[in-house]
Amino acid sequence: MSRRYLTTLTVLMASIGVLLGCAQPAGSDTSGTTDGTADATIYRQIAGTSALGRAGSWSSNCLGSDLASECARADSEGNYLLSTPAEQSQLMWSDIPESDGTTVRLYSRYRHQDGLTSALININPSTHAVLDIWSNSQQGQSLELCAEEATCIDALLAGFSAAVEQTIVAQLDELLGEAWPDGRDPFDDVYLADPDLDELDLMHDTLGFVVSSSDLSVIDNAGEILTQVSLGRLLQAVELADLTLTSAQISAAQALPIPDPEIIVISLRMSVSPTLATEAPVDVLVSDRGSSSVAGGELTFSHDLTLANGASLSFSGADVVTTITAGGDHNWVVTATDINDFSITQGYVISVLNGSDGVATFGGAGSCLTPLTGLNANALNQCHEVQNGTALGSCDQLDSGSVSLSDSPAPCAREVQNEGALFGVCTWVDSELRVFHYENPLRLNLVELFSERQSRIATECISDVGNLWSISP
Repeated sequence: MSRRYLTTLTVLMASIGVLLGCAQPAGSDTSGTTDGTADATIYRQIAGTSALGRAGSWSSNCLGSDLASECARADSEGNYLLSTPAEQSQLMWSDIPESDGTTVRLYSRYRHQDGLTSALININPSTHAVLDIWSNSQQGQSLELCAEEATCIDALLAGFSAAVEQTIVAQLDELLGEAWPDGRDPFDDVYLADPDLDELDLMHDTLGFVVSSSDLSVIDNAGEILTQVSLGRLLQAVELADLTLTSAQISAAQALPIPDPEIIVISLRMSVSPTLATEAPVDVLVSDRGSSSVAGGELTFSHDLTLANGASLSFSGADVVTTITAGGDHNWVVTATDINDFSITQGYVISVLNGSDGVATFGGAGSCLTPLTGLNANALNQCHEVQNGTALGSCDQLDSGSVSLSDSPAPCAREVQNEGALFGVCTWVDSELRVFHYENPLRLNLVELFSERQSRIATECISDVGNLWSISP
């Protein structure tokens, strides 16, 4: 793509500022105005994976309450991206469509930090169980009931500190034995909804949690209780060796089939035009005509379009036409409902190429980041993003002695990664890729100041012809 997409005055001035040693610190708020007016709204990008053991395909992932929420649809792999002006910690929830017309709701949480504008947050049976344990033990009611009352939600989150969360997760880790990958965080670690690739997903496929007012029971797919523990023992770091699942119990559970919901037949015929990736702007037509239900009668249709930047639009009717003006992968999800209120949900990813005179945007397809487990004193703490709507398709996954990256559904962190502050972003214009450089907190550097290292990395970036540098995305 042409270099004209990126050679903006803002980027160039940022480049010059860093090289002259007058860069602002990483994470500085530059959204304010110089005339004393109020700061612009800060949108935060929250991304992750919704999973019920299987992927939460086309799930609706929301921040807030049923009455006031911001939502984004996931793709077929359960990966979602939500753009929201969130200003406080809140519950998150995922409504995952089932083939029998029902929806399964799972909860997670968003921890607000003023200085952070991006977060990776998964929603799965373990995140739900941790919050359910806390709700039953502290609020005296289930998480589902607590979520219906604003005062209960506020009280629930007020006491649910990071330390409390980590303790409960560690206790579940011990209770589940080999079924739970050692040290795995279900909330914030990159999660793949594939049991062949992710051991935590395999655990969710084969084991379930039932939380009561006093106990947590771990069950298999036949509904048999394999172990049970009082909630009090999960809230503090106490030994659970007498209750830990054995290898034999885990193997037997994994041998059981996964139950399938009863299928209610609604034939949803969803046609999308254009069918091939087309340069933005593009008019998209989605038609549901020809759909039917065994119950007879007319179907009603609701449409949710989540754009590559995490913003969402809603429509209704059998035929919908709208214009997509930006490149990237956009999730279009249709729910058809019959006269008996049975429904079926189906989605489609609409790929749009960035136009020749479009504005370059990044991160809609996720990123490749340095995982915390792969960080050592000799590693570079980096994250890579491709341009939305690029023909490149995926980020450049380097794998060398100093750079080791893993796929993530979330955009790169805008301020901090692995507890290392952002030095800046190097955009490789010809490659349609941008590379985030962060400080490595494991690498002691007593020679250079942060600003000196920042200037050195900026110089290395723009020394390659065509590369651009900015201290912020």
